[in-house]
Amino acid sequence: MIRDFAHELEAQGCPVVLDAWPGMVHDFQGSGSLLPESREALGRPGRLLDLVRAGRSLSDLPPTSRTERRAAPPSR
Repeated sequence: MIRDFAHELEAQGCPVVLDAWPGMVHDFQGSGSLLPESREALGRPGRLLDLVRAGRSLSDLPPTSRTERRAAPPSR
């Protein structure tokens, strides 16, 4: 389902990064510091916000071993 959503966004020219977390329950991020995967997942939005505040774009967000899809908006 989320992969379909990411694909649709890509088709519309939106920037997309999809990090997949196989084996994790739906709300695993709620485990906070209890799971290393939770800490890693919760850090991603913060890194993205740091990039935006610095005037950079989603394409500057480094992929992780969990990054499944990555698409930048079309060049203008």
